[in-house]
Amino acid sequence: MKVIYADKQIDVNGVVENPVLLIEEGKIKKVGVKGKVKVPKDAEEIDASGFTLIPGLIDCHIHL
Repeated sequence: MKVIYADKQIDVNGVVENPVLLIEEGKIKKVGVKGKVKVPKDAEEIDASGFTLIPGLIDCHIHL
């Protein structure tokens, strides 16, 4: 399991400060706020400090 810590996250509900994303087998399993999400002790930590996460956003446009 991997855990990503960042400064902000943008989703359909707005902006989340200090988000935490738990990822297992390449899929997002849990999204929450630092201090409120239980992170497994053996999780690989990814520090995305200074970045804003936008999980689920896929760029599908094309320039012809």
